[in-house]
Amino acid sequence: MHGSHFFFHLYFCSDSIDPTSREIYEGFQFVSGIDSGIARVLHGDFAFMNSGRFLRYLVASNFTDVYGQAKLHVTKECFVPFRIGFATPLFSVYTGRFSEVINRLVEAGLVTKWFNEILQEAAQQQRLKARHELGGLGSSITEEPGASVVLGLYHLQGAFILLLSGLCFSFLGFIGELISITYVRSRMRGNEVK
Repeated sequence: MHGSHFFFHLYFCSDSIDPTSREIYEGFQFVSGIDSGIARVLHGDFAFMNSGRFLRYLVASNFTDVYGQAKLHVTKECFVPFRIGFATPLFSVYTGRFSEVINRLVEAGLVTKWFNEILQEAAQQQRLKARHELGGLGSSITEEPGASVVLGLYHLQGAFILLLSGLCFSFLGFIGELISITYVRSRMRGNEVK
């Protein structure tokens, strides 16, 4: 455990009447730092608790192999979800405006977008570092940090949806032409008989 907000988790678990939370509290062990906590996780007998975003960045920047596979898993949810806030002076004239700007950034998705870009760049740098350490293995990884990503089926879903939609519309157009030609020919035969 590292950081002051983890004392909140510990406090939450120590006073809880929930048996699971009490069990978590009783099994809680503090580590001397991030490195020792991660080392125990890599050994396989420990789960390390810290900020989810920090851990995702740590995994992307230090524990990703040449092929982009992470050596650690970060859970998506925490048993005590909370947000970190900013402390401002009491009666500050900027508190309302500061909160408004932060809310706009979060609601617009910019914070998540920026964080995902940072994660992607960190993971790419780690893959390049791992490639150089392995002596050039993993040649499908590009050398430049800003280089294009190799497209997979996931990236091309939109193109395939457009292709399928186009094929459906062209098929409907073809059927419409067949119906109209059949109708015109039958009308022409009807006129010839008279």
